[in-house]
Amino acid sequence: MVATVQSMLDSIARHRVLNSADHARMAARWHKPGRRDVDDPVALARWLVINKIATLYQTDLLLSNRENELAIGQYQIVDQVLTGAASGCLEALDALGRTVMLQFVGKTHAPGAAAVAQFIQQAKAATKPADVHLWRVLDHGVVAGRCYLVREAIRGETLTTLLNQDKPATPITLARLLARTLGALDALHQEQVSAGPISADMLAMVKGSGNARAVKVLFQPCVEQGPVVSPEAETLALCQLMHGIMANHGTSRNEPRLLRPLIESHPDIPEALATVMETLVDTNATVRPRNAAMAAKALRIALASLEETEKPHVLDELEILHVPANPKPQEEPEQEDDGLNWARPWLEHVGMTVREAACVAAGALGMILILLTALFAIGDLVPILALGLGAAGGVWIERWIRKQMKH
Repeated sequence: MVATVQSMLDSIARHRVLNSADHARMAARWHKPGRRDVDDPVALARWLVINKIATLYQTDLLLSNRENELAIGQYQIVDQVLTGAASGCLEALDALGRTVMLQFVGKTHAPGAAAVAQFIQQAKAATKPADVHLWRVLDHGVVAGRCYLVREAIRGETLTTLLNQDKPATPITLARLLARTLGALDALHQEQVSAGPISADMLAMVKGSGNARAVKVLFQPCVEQGPVVSPEAETLALCQLMHGIMANHGTSRNEPRLLRPLIESHPDIPEALATVMETLVDTNATVRPRNAAMAAKALRIALASLEETEKPHVLDELEILHVPANPKPQEEPEQEDDGLNWARPWLEHVGMTVREAACVAAGALGMILILLTALFAIGDLVPILALGLGAAGGVWIERWIRKQMKH
């Protein structure tokens, strides 16, 4: 059946791509008088994309009469992700209008297949871990025999894409990445969920709030019958992967596994970190950490010790600093002659400053003026001046006497 303009408009309304009011306005705009290609479904599809009413993926579904794929369960499909860490997923909106991603996993199964029951069991368990470094599973379902996971929306690139020869990652950066990944892996193992195939493609650096980036483990719950991989084996495989990337100087070339010791292939790696990494991939199972949590703890301790040694050295308060044996004497500034240089040696001998001597002299002068006033009654201004000078001189004489008594 070939799609028509009317069938496309009806499908948009039926699957609530637009609300009723917006749909009515959109239909009226398309049927405006004078439009030449008003009955051309391809022209309608192009017009919908140009005006950002629908995405290219939605119009492809409409033109191919696959309108039932515009909604899966309660989720309205918006677009298909073609690049990045979430490549292959469908971008969708939940019932509250929040962006999520639908990921189809496994093959198409007949109703009642054992693989579907196994998927549902694993998917329910995968919704429980709340580690910030896990690509969270929010919901799951089965449509037409196809199993799908509803996951948080992420934007970013896988480790395979980010690691390159031109800008290799440092060993410490890779060790921090491994410690966080091991913590996320332990959260999965606590719920008895498998991480799926271990490779650089399962790790991604995604954009968070602002410009911050965080690692996400893109684990895939098991949906097919097959050999069960133990948590210890997944932990070892992850450590081997990162060990090989470190040995190749921070690139994922050929995804190497065990190579020669890191200290030989990567001379600038800190010895403490190299020792821990060699322990994580030791062939002797009794030497390696028993689980992902212990491996993450060993790495964090090594990283903390490295950060402690990199802190700037702070001098202790009691540390004796080197002082030159014969420090060069500092030249005293030359003093100008203020007319009192002749009296300074005598003032220093008696322990008085020029100011104190002036105050004493003023006090003595005041006393003399008071005596003259009493004897000869000289004017009215003289007694007032004499009293002021006498009071000031008396205060400074008292301070000088107290200072001399202290010495």
